Amino acid sequence: MPRINFYLLRTTHRQQREGFVCRLVDKIWLQGHKIYIHTQHQAQAMMLDKLLWTFQDSSFIPHDLYPEPNISLAPVRIGFQNEYWKEADVLINLNDNVPGFFAQADRVLEVLNEEAQVKALGRERYRAYREAGFTPEKPIEIGR
Repeated sequence: MPRINFYLLRTTHRQQREGFVCRLVDKIWLQGHKIYIHTQHQAQAMMLDKLLWTFQDSSFIPHDLYPEPNISLAPVRIGFQNEYWKEADVLINLNDNVPGFFAQADRVLEVLNEEAQVKALGRERYRAYREAGFTPEKPIEIGR
């Protein structure tokens, strides 16, 4: 049963949400975890791919897009299709919906900000996890 955490960023700036995701990935990867970032669509996956290369001069996060290439040693994979990278133990969900494969992860992370639509969809996902029999932990507030 996965541990589910919601992060609530006290900002409406989308770039700060994406920057937080990069810092979160950096921290989790350095702890030895394999991470799958599930995005809404290909454009968002490609944007995060680029951002992970450039968000910080002092770090390098080996990553690639999933499912291509099929044979990859990268500990961080970014995808948008309804398919989970089975080697990952951490799922960061940036999709508007709860992915059908979320229970395969040991840990599920949801990153929200103060944008009305992002928060509303986050509340829906919170309810969906509960209705599926999972209990998300108390949201972690970041900022302000």
